[in-house]
Parts: sequence; C-alpha cells; structure tokens
Amino acid sequence: HVGILYTLRRKDLNERTLKFSIVAIFQIGSSLLTLEDAGISTGWPVRLVEALVNRTEAEPHLLVPHCKLVVEVVRSFIQASSGRLESPELWRAIFQLLLRCVPTSQRALWPGAKDKEVESLQLDLWQCLVWCVSHPELRDSNEAEGKPNDADANNFWGWAISEMTTLAQEMAG
Repeated sequence: HVGILYTLRRKDLNERTLKFSIVAIFQIGSSLLTLEDAGISTGWPVRLVEALVNRTEAEPHLLVPHCKLVVEVVRSFIQASSGRLESPELWRAIFQLLLRCVPTSQRALWPGAKDKEVESLQLDLWQCLVWCVSHPELRDSNEAEGKPNDADANNFWGWAISEMTTLAQEMAG
C-alpha cells in the first residue's frame, strides 16, 4: 500500500500505471479492511483514495478517461467489503473520487460524435453515486445517520447533496 501511495505522488504517472493503481487501491483497501480485527488501521484505504483525489486537484482531467473503471472498482470494493464500511471518512473519499472522474465540459473536451458515449458514462456514474448514497451501510451507520445532535453526520449529508448539486450544474452547462 505504501508503494501505491508513492506511485500516485509521482509526476511522471502514465496511463497504464494509473489504471493499475486505481484497481490496486480498491483491492488492497478491501484486504486492509478485513485485517481491521488484527489491529491494522482502516485509515490506509482512506489515505490511498485521498491520494488519488488529491492528484486530481492539479490535474482535473486525470480520471475522466478512467471513469468507467473507477465506477466498476468502487462498486466491486463496496460489495466485497460489505459489513466493514463504517468509516464516514472512507465514504467521503469514495464519493469524492466518483465526483472527480465525471466527464464534464470543464474537465475534458470531446468531439460531438462522442456525446452519446459521454452521456452514458455520466449516467453510469450518477447511478453509482445514488447507489452509494442509498447503500445500507452508509444509510444505517450511526456516524451517517444524521441524528439532530450529530454534527459530523449532518455535515456529511449536507456536503454530499451540495457536491451532487454542483456536479449537476457543471454537467448542465
């Protein structure tokens, strides 16, 4: 996991290495979550996803070509890690990653002939976002339940809705 973290910080990251890193983050993350009972911190999966998200701040277009791959590995990770996804920080990092890979006119240019393909990717991503937001582990967890006196949970839901609204506005034009 440390090697992937180092790889994501390299300036000369090529497409093939990026694809490998995206898949590896979630495969390793799933393994690390199973080791939580053995004293392994659940912070590592969060750090790996955050490293990828942080990389997109300098290069907003970085994940756009890999949108479909990100959606597939996120779904696979969530399904494989069922029962161990109690960390609100992990959900937030996953959500940020999904939001950063959406093709929008601000992040990527594409020819008019690719409009249908881009719309299909955007739809797949929206479905994944809605699936994540409605996932029972997020919805039912004490941290994300949104009790009136739970500021962190209320902040998460407010943040998530705000980010989805901003994305919808970006996609609309």
